[in-house]
Formats: sequence, C-alpha cells, structure tokens
Amino acid sequence: VRAPLNLALVIDTSGSMIGEAIETAREASKNILGMLRDGDRISVIAFHSSAETVFESTLVDDADLAELALKIDAMEARGTTDLAGGMQLGLQQVAAHMNPDGINRVVLLGDGVPNDPSRVIPLAQQYGNANIPIAAIGLGLENDEILMGQIAQLSHGHFEYVEEPARVAEVFRDELLRMDQVVARGAGRTLQPGAGVEILEVLGQETPAGGGGLSLALGDLSEGQSRELVVRL
Repeated sequence: VRAPLNLALVIDTSGSMIGEAIETAREASKNILGMLRDGDRISVIAFHSSAETVFESTLVDDADLAELALKIDAMEARGTTDLAGGMQLGLQQVAAHMNPDGINRVVLLGDGVPNDPSRVIPLAQQYGNANIPIAAIGLGLENDEILMGQIAQLSHGHFEYVEEPARVAEVFRDELLRMDQVVARGAGRTLQPGAGVEILEVLGQETPAGGGGLSLALGDLSEGQSRELVVRL
C-alpha cells in the first residue's frame, strides 16, 4: 500500500485551451478523484489571466466527490496564462498539508507560453527546496517545452509532452500510477571530490562555490525510474 498522497492539480484554463483541451482536462481531473484512497488529499488550481483555487486541499475521507466534480466541471477556458500564479497557489496548497511520511506532489498541465516567465524558475526552485516535485505536462505544439522541462528538473519532478488533448486523461492516470510505485521519498546523492578536484557545476542544481563535497536532492523515485546528474569538474 502506498503512502498517503498530498496532491494539487494545477490546470491551464487559458483561452487556448477552449474546446477539446479543456474538456479532456476536466475529465482527467475528475478521473483522478475516483482513483484516490482514504487518507489522500487533493486540491485543484486553475490559471488563466489570474490564478484561482477551484477547491482547497480536501481529505478524500471527508469529501463529497460529486460536489468536487461539479466544481471541476465549472472550469472554463478564457484569458491569458498566469502560470506563475497557478504554481504559487499549488505550492501553498501542498505545503499547507505537507506530510513527511506521504507523497507530496503537483501535477501541472500547460499548453502555452506564460505571461511572466521570469517568476516561474524561482518558483520551481522553491518547489525543489520544499521537496514537492512537479510532474509537468506540456500539451500541444505551442507549449514552452524548455520552460516546462526546467520546472520539472528544478523541482526534482519530470516532464512529459502530450501532442493530442485526447491523451491527457491517460497521462494523468499514468502519473497517479507512478505515485503508487514510489519506492524512495526525498532521495539524495552526496558528491565528494578527490584531491585536486573541484565541483564547478551540477546542471539544473544550485551549486555553491567551494572545493568541498556537495549534497544534492533528487526528490521521489518510482520503481524503474532513474535520475541523471551532469557534473562539471
């Protein structure tokens, strides 16, 4: 039996999601509700020209799932893309109920370029520091794959590109199954250079100056998953 899940879904509901994309995002989010177990928590955040909490972090045991599903159904595609605002609210919801013995995670779905990219990277670093990995899902050809990949890397999560909206529900389901298979939480790696060797940089990680050792956070690891570190010496 997996550890309790503390999950936030952060969903792009900008105008570019109108039509099949928003419909499949709603269905995928409702499917997740049906897969959760007693002891799990879930919140849903929508972001368009601003970000809003569709519903706050809710313990599944106490939840009226039909009422939560209606709130998800009310999400509409409109406006621009306040990705940073959505990430901020998602971080707040998960951090408020942080479970050191559970799986604390955000699933982020985005299909376009954010209004203010400058805020996104610092937020992703905050997620990494808080041990809250982001599963970043980029939908369609217009999504910023480089930025979404950086979000995943800095938060110790992972990135997945989805070309067709019809696959969103499948990818959401796979994300939850991946959480079911977590075998290590808050994994890390310590690098200790030998005599005369200095660690200059670990790509995608904050690397303090100095010639000593370095402890790196790798986040949660699922069965069969690997992490690669690129180290300049």
